[in-house]
Amino acid sequence: MDRLAARADAYDNLPAEDRHRAKVGGIADLRHHLRQRAEELRHAIGGHIFGGLFTNEDAELDLVTTKLADLVEIEKLVDTNPEGYLLHLDTTGTRTKAVFAVGDPDTADHIAVITPGLNTTVGAWLGTLIREVTGLRDEAHRALRHAGRTDTVATIAWLGYEPPCLTGGLDDLVCGGMDALFDIEARAGAPDLADFYSALARNSTRAVPHLVALGHSYGSLTTSLALQHNPVHPVDDAIFYGSPGLYAADATDLALPPGRAYLAEADRDWVADTGWFGGDPADGDFTALTTHAGIGYDGAPRRTVTGHSEYARAGTVTAHNFAMLIAGLPDLLIR
Repeated sequence: MDRLAARADAYDNLPAEDRHRAKVGGIADLRHHLRQRAEELRHAIGGHIFGGLFTNEDAELDLVTTKLADLVEIEKLVDTNPEGYLLHLDTTGTRTKAVFAVGDPDTADHIAVITPGLNTTVGAWLGTLIREVTGLRDEAHRALRHAGRTDTVATIAWLGYEPPCLTGGLDDLVCGGMDALFDIEARAGAPDLADFYSALARNSTRAVPHLVALGHSYGSLTTSLALQHNPVHPVDDAIFYGSPGLYAADATDLALPPGRAYLAEADRDWVADTGWFGGDPADGDFTALTTHAGIGYDGAPRRTVTGHSEYARAGTVTAHNFAMLIAGLPDLLIR
């Protein structure tokens, strides 16, 4: 499947329920083709005097083997998330791409799309990401009920691109770790993410769904570029956290109203301190979200965030505030 065909497949007008059924039902075929390719590669490597040493066949076999493991992980995530929707699954690239929603985005009043960054793969981090988006959805629902509202929420883990890996080892050369220094993967993923935002609005049964774009780490750059790619996008609010740069100075650069682009930067977050892509966003005119402990809408304390990886974890002040923005309840932010 070529890139344009893959994009058309990813963002057609199928309802989420039908898309989920089709994607889950297609896993068996994907597994069959990958196993077949793995066997072909093993046979070819076995026929060489030096195995795969002087060809790319051994490297491809490693990738195919990883993709087969990814399918097992996807099936596990589907089985353990009864309110989940597998919206996209693509094994045609170097690594597996997947988009997974918690809650039906077609019928939700509030939709949040979370785009991850460095080191996120199906096998390594997608499960953690889905737990985080589930927690944000649950917190948003609780806040809405607290406010006397019956709105519904869907949160989506968007791994529709191949973010760089950066482990500090030789594997970085294989999985694209050096790409972390460049915007190549972000620019490659941004048009697909922009298309996805538009498809969510187009497929919604709500007259005007409230759509929030969130981006973490390298994913914040991808999110920013997606918003800049389509200046008539349907996104209402954007939240960037742990960002190494956005190539943007304020909300208007992202075709958002003033005050509707938010930034969280924790102490000891070395990635956010780099300002590698166009300068430190903290120096721009974005609405700052606190990373220090405070009391939530329900009277319960939320803890301080430090470092690069805790922002969306349950119980943190940032996860609380992300959920309030997803729910359209900015008055309940911890300031």
